Amino acid sequence: MLCGCICCVVHFCIIPCSLWCASLLCPMHCSDKMIYEAAIALSQSLTSEERQRGQIFPSVNRIREVSKQVACAVILQAVEEGQVHETTLDRMPRLSTPGALSAYVHRKMYDPVYVPIV
Repeated sequence: MLCGCICCVVHFCIIPCSLWCASLLCPMHCSDKMIYEAAIALSQSLTSEERQRGQIFPSVNRIREVSKQVACAVILQAVEEGQVHETTLDRMPRLSTPGALSAYVHRKMYDPVYVPIV
């Protein structure tokens, strides 16, 4: 569990997810509203069990799930602001389809699978 300071939040999830979204979208600008939406998505990612334990951040073992939620929120905000090039939007799924964005982001996640060299 994290110590609870704001620096941990920023370095644990907000910055990595925002950079990941930037690599997926190539937005023209990263606005304050995008960072705000990342913070909101992070706060909403707590499970009821985590809230009952008094946690203010999600558990580290759920980092991939939480990162996906944060990334989706930032992507939706970037699209709403018109910060995404049309060519990038053409490669993305239709955002009106439920779960399509989440599935797209999940497919783009790095999956550290290590194969033996020898």
